[in-house]
Amino acid sequence: MRPLVAARGLAAKRSFALVSNAFGTPEVSISSLGLGVGATVGVELFLTQRIAAHAALAYDRYSLEAYEELERPWYTSAGSWNGIGLRLGVGYALGR
Repeated sequence: MRPLVAARGLAAKRSFALVSNAFGTPEVSISSLGLGVGATVGVELFLTQRIAAHAALAYDRYSLEAYEELERPWYTSAGSWNGIGLRLGVGYALGR
């Protein structure tokens, strides 16, 4: 068994579409970009020489820009997103 620690940089895009009820009116797509960071800590357990089981806890955080089309002094749309996840898996080494 061996411990695993990983850090990562993240990039994301959030978007949605506005659809009009009027016939022939095109839908309008609105989006914004964001950057973030994440980290994972876990363990890897070797079951055989080529097969290993993984268990890890991951945390990610994004900071997202405002939707430029919607931004007003009284209505801000910038935001952030946080996530925690449990990752379980089995890996197979193709060569050693």
